[in-house]
Amino acid sequence: MNTRSNLDMRSGEGGKEIQKTFTRCMFRLPSPRNQYLFNGDWVDRGDCGVEIVLYPEAIFLNRGNHEATDVNSDVDTYAMCFYKECMQKYDREIYDLFSEAFAACPIATVINNKFFVVHGGLCHKYVKIS
Repeated sequence: MNTRSNLDMRSGEGGKEIQKTFTRCMFRLPSPRNQYLFNGDWVDRGDCGVEIVLYPEAIFLNRGNHEATDVNSDVDTYAMCFYKECMQKYDREIYDLFSEAFAACPIATVINNKFFVVHGGLCHKYVKIS
């Protein structure tokens, strides 16, 4: 298994790239005092989908349709699908672990008891509400 020292990615190329993205686009790196909510489809948007897990104390993730395995493994449709990214950087085991984690991600978040945030592209076959 090629897990690159237990997914210590902050010092790798992907970690540096995601830090540049935060600095360039959002002005501040994630931290407990500077938190972000990504509302689905945070994979299949370039080659830093894996690195989104670098800041577990500061990035919260809602599930979108691209977090479903039949979408994020579609190598014919997406130039850099999440499956390809995992296979280039790590291996199938890492992809499967991410897929398990994606299935456990919430489909919605309520912020300050005021804002209900949900991804608009979820299909009924990806979500079971009981």
